[in-house]
Amino acid sequence: MSIRILLYELHEDLLCELRDALITARLVPAIEEGVALEAVDWSQYDLVFCPASRNVLQQVLAAAAGGMTRQRVIAVSRLPEEQEWLEAIELGAIDYFAPPFEQSQVRWLIQTHFPSGKLIAA
Repeated sequence: MSIRILLYELHEDLLCELRDALITARLVPAIEEGVALEAVDWSQYDLVFCPASRNVLQQVLAAAAGGMTRQRVIAVSRLPEEQEWLEAIELGAIDYFAPPFEQSQVRWLIQTHFPSGKLIAA
């Protein structure tokens, strides 16, 4: 099984860093920016990275719940704070990720949430 990853509405600097880290780890993410939540085909993705801000995260979790077979949303933040991390997990994110996006961390996330998944060539 190849893992299908969506980067949704991340700030440009986070988007570029995370995209590059995923590609280096041999994962090719799809990128959605400026697209209404209702327009995203959540069934096409296995894993979604989105901003950790409460409002955006709640909206993504609610929208994805109707379309993903198993909801897997990872909250992403530039400035990790313990309270934000705890809130993201309490809201339903499966994990929390902050830069620098190290290859070992990217691989750990994928192996943790997709132990039988295959990395796909970039």
